[in-house]
Amino acid sequence: MPLQEVEVVPYNPEWPNHFVAICADLSYDLHAEGAAYLSIEHVGSTSIPGLCAKPLIDILIVVDRFRPCTIDGVDYVDKVHYALVWGTRPGGYRYVGDGGVKNRPSFKMRREDLMSRSVYLVELGSLVYRSYVDLRNTLLQDENKDLRDEYGKVKTELATSQKTWLPQEYSRGKNSIIRKILKRASWTDEEVDQKQAEVYPLGETDWSLQPWEYDYDIGPIEDPLDTPDAGSVHEECPVTSAISMG
Repeated sequence: MPLQEVEVVPYNPEWPNHFVAICADLSYDLHAEGAAYLSIEHVGSTSIPGLCAKPLIDILIVVDRFRPCTIDGVDYVDKVHYALVWGTRPGGYRYVGDGGVKNRPSFKMRREDLMSRSVYLVELGSLVYRSYVDLRNTLLQDENKDLRDEYGKVKTELATSQKTWLPQEYSRGKNSIIRKILKRASWTDEEVDQKQAEVYPLGETDWSLQPWEYDYDIGPIEDPLDTPDAGSVHEECPVTSAISMG
């Protein structure tokens, strides 16, 4: 698995606006391809006002369950997978298997002209869904400012301690503070242990589906909607973000 450079930067108040624009793109493509989903949610540190973060938007597309399908002889995890790869606004997401966490189909978009983002397909009520949402909701509460500050400090120290990381290595470096956050969200130690066990051991991954095998060429983008002030969210797109949660 390739090493990744980890950059943690101060909070940018434009991040929620980027999410809203990306959600509009995703909603358009999901509806155009007939992909069933429940909600699109802004998670991760960029969803927490005032918290430092890696400069990329983490997004959940929530479904009731995965529905594998085959289209034109190609197997997909779900119709959502197909829409992310072959959609037009902007489409061209790269599927990277579980991305180091079990039961979390992962999609990446890294382009110089667009805000970087990671999109995760998760089942409602699953452990991975609960961990993202409970961490976000806990850190958004004013009474948990101590945890928010400690989490930011841990991330900054990790990012400055070395230049490149295995993805699981960086994640494991945050295990102690994430345990504190989830326990304040009423998780038991056993639940946290189970959640942390879903991260692959160092050197292991499901990336036998190598990311470059999914680097589809979709051609030029004629009308990218992905700008902070572009478009509006599809009226049928349920959205949860720092904007709507206060």
